[in-house]
Amino acid sequence: VNKRLTELRRMADVAIINVRLVAHIRVKAVGIPPEPTEKDSELISMRRVHDELVSDHWGVADVHQEGRGYDLYATKGQAQRCVEVKGVWNSAASNGIRMTGKEVLIATQHRADFWLYVVDNCANGEGNMFGIYRDPISTFDGLIKQDALFTVPGSALTAPRDQEMPA
Repeated sequence: VNKRLTELRRMADVAIINVRLVAHIRVKAVGIPPEPTEKDSELISMRRVHDELVSDHWGVADVHQEGRGYDLYATKGQAQRCVEVKGVWNSAASNGIRMTGKEVLIATQHRADFWLYVVDNCANGEGNMFGIYRDPISTFDGLIKQDALFTVPGSALTAPRDQEMPA
C-alpha cells in the first residue's frame, strides 16, 4: 500500500512549463443557420399557429426573440403552453424538423406544458398544420437524433494557412 501511495503521489506532482496558446475556440449556442426558405417558413408557420391558438381562445405572446427556448407563450385560464413552432417549406413527413439543444432542454424541463406545432408546405404562403405534439420529448423518446455542428469561418482559415505547424 505504501509503495502504491508513493507512486500515486509522484504521479500527482505536476510541473507546468512552456505554456503557449495552441488554439482558440468560441462556443455559441445556436442551431444550424436557416436557409432563406426556412426563414420564410418560420414566419409563415408562426403566423399560422398564432392565429389558430387565438381562434381557440388562447391568449398568445410572441416570445421567440427572448431566448426562452420556445416561440409562443399561450394561456387560457390556468392552462399554459410553451409553444415551439417548426415550419417546413415542403413536406414535414419527408424532411422532418430540427430542434436546437436549448429547445430540447426547455421541452425536457416543461414536459406537459411544452407543445410542438409543425406546419408544413409553407411554400404555398399559408402552410398546413401537419401535427401538434404535447411533450415532444416523451412523444419522440428514443427517436431524437443529436447532431453537433462546428463551423470555422473562411476568414479564419485564410490567416494561419501560411504559418508553420508547431513542433
